[in-house]
Amino acid sequence: MERDDMILGEEEQLAREVTLGVIVERPVKIWNSIIPGMFIIDFLRRQSALRKYVRYFMFPRKTAIRVAQALLQGEEKAILLAQAKEDTRTWLASLGFHSNEICRAQMEEVVLLLEHYLKLLQSEGDYYHLLIRNAYASQEAFQKVVDQTSEAEKAFDRAMITERNSNQKLQDKLKAEAGQIAMRRQKMIAQIY
Repeated sequence: MERDDMILGEEEQLAREVTLGVIVERPVKIWNSIIPGMFIIDFLRRQSALRKYVRYFMFPRKTAIRVAQALLQGEEKAILLAQAKEDTRTWLASLGFHSNEICRAQMEEVVLLLEHYLKLLQSEGDYYHLLIRNAYASQEAFQKVVDQTSEAEKAFDRAMITERNSNQKLQDKLKAEAGQIAMRRQKMIAQIY
């Protein structure tokens, strides 16, 4: 398996686990057991939520890995980041987000992921955890990257909340997702080091 596919596969698995973790925390509605067929509708809703979250979670990661691959092939970083910014702006606009702040926050995340993925793509290893272990000599070094990425994700969430004049439901959802991500990343760090 190619390293880029291995990296994106692990990131997608994280997104799936986060979504399932958030869904499991929500109680099943009584209607699902009373009305025949409601469990099917609930299942389809949950599957839709899973696909949607994975798509949103993976966009900056796919963008960063694409730029990292191009950099390793000798392309110019400034041109690649300008294209990534334009792609990000277009993607965010398709979701109804138009502010410069939200684009800036998403690009901060892309740049952090880019640096991380460059290290992983240049390290040796047959599986994801070994790539991380070889790219980051110590747990503290990797923890710093995880913390920076988490802060960038939170900045993006805050920008999204601001632009949407968010309600409490969205804030609670984003908080639950952030909690699931943090828990799973800490578990991964414990497994690696």
